[in-house]
Amino acid sequence: MLKIIISLFITLIIVAGTVMTVAIIFSSDGRESERQQQQSLEQQREVDALNVDSGVLIVSQDRAFNGTNPDINLKANIPQELVLVNKDSTPHDINVESLKIDSGILNKDEEFKTTITAEPGVYEYYCSLHPQDMKGKIIVQ
Repeated sequence: MLKIIISLFITLIIVAGTVMTVAIIFSSDGRESERQQQQSLEQQREVDALNVDSGVLIVSQDRAFNGTNPDINLKANIPQELVLVNKDSTPHDINVESLKIDSGILNKDEEFKTTITAEPGVYEYYCSLHPQDMKGKIIVQ
């Protein structure tokens, strides 16, 4: 009888250890997945928006430019096209005062195109209808 109890106790310890090991593995995978998602979002923020040949495509939707209001990286003194497409049912625009860019109000599926040739610097862009939510930086190097 004692041998059976000891055998059951050892089996219980082995099963508990296995369960804990599996739980730890899945727990760390979950944290790793969260970490990877966060890194992916951070990388999206520092994109060259969506490169379109020699320019940048910005999509306004859900009170954000390209989902994250990314920093837009451009090369200095090289003409580059900036295209804004409104995919939202809400009107939007884009303004960069220091570069004298004002798209005017765009309704759903309307687009605005302009060419930027800028000196090195950091330029703020924003939607005048939603300036608290929709804003970012154009970084020219």
